[in-house]
Parts: sequence; C-alpha cells; structure tokens
Amino acid sequence: MSEPRSIELSLDTWLLKVGLITSLRAQIINAPTSVEYTVVGAATARGVLHRPKYSWEVTALLTETEAELLKGMFLVQDRKRRLRQPLGMTLVDRTERFVELAPTTRAIAPGTTPTTANGLVAYFAAFSVLLSPPELTAAGRFFECSFTAVEIENIA
Repeated sequence: MSEPRSIELSLDTWLLKVGLITSLRAQIINAPTSVEYTVVGAATARGVLHRPKYSWEVTALLTETEAELLKGMFLVQDRKRRLRQPLGMTLVDRTERFVELAPTTRAIAPGTTPTTANGLVAYFAAFSVLLSPPELTAAGRFFECSFTAVEIENIA
C-alpha cells in the first residue's frame, strides 16, 4: 500500500506532515498570461523570463499540537524574514508528481525516485517557500487550518 498524499513543512529542526488535506490548489505563478501581436500579426506570449514559481493554497484538518506547530513555524520564519536571515522553510509536495523537461530543476523529495519518459521527468519535489499566516478554525476535535506557501528559491 502506498503512503497517503501529504504536504510536509520543515523549518530548522521542526517537521509537520499535513496529511488530512481537505482542499489543495497548487498552481504556477508568474506564468505567461497574455498574448500580444506584432505589427505584422505575429503572436508573442508576454510574461516573466525567469523560471515560473509555484504556490500552494492548503486547507487541512490538524490536531491542536499540529496547529500550534504550524503557527510556531510561521512565527519563526516571519522573525527570520524581519531580521533578513535565510528563511529556511522547505515544503515537500507528496500530493502530485512535479513534471518537467529533463533534467530536474527542483530538489527531489527524500525517499523517492524520479521516473523519466519521452524527455520528461516526474518526481515528488522539495521547494523553498514563504508561508502565509495560517488561519485556524475549531472543527470538533481538529482545527481546520488554511495557509498559502509560495516558492521563493531553489534548494541546493
């Protein structure tokens, strides 16, 4: 049996595995978003020239201990940001394989193996991210938690 899909957040010595995901929207940001036409009618896609970044909008059910850990991770990362220190938060996306033209451009998630076919490589990836302030709502014995994470740089 395969391991359930999850998002893992790590910062310093802390690790939070978010497994009871109720809503997930992972998307490319800074992708070409418009088409313009030259004077001779040739179409050109407008957008940034650097590699597109990713973002995750996550809603999940967390225990009280997990919710407190997530709040603490945000507070530590935010303090690092204010002090202009390296942010150091890693998101490992085990919900969906990252697919791109070979070779890989992101770090490969620990304990996983990429697959290749037709010049494409697919793998569970790790990303350096900035976390938004989590929003928590009591939901019975769990907390419904929503947060956004945005990719900020490559992991070496």
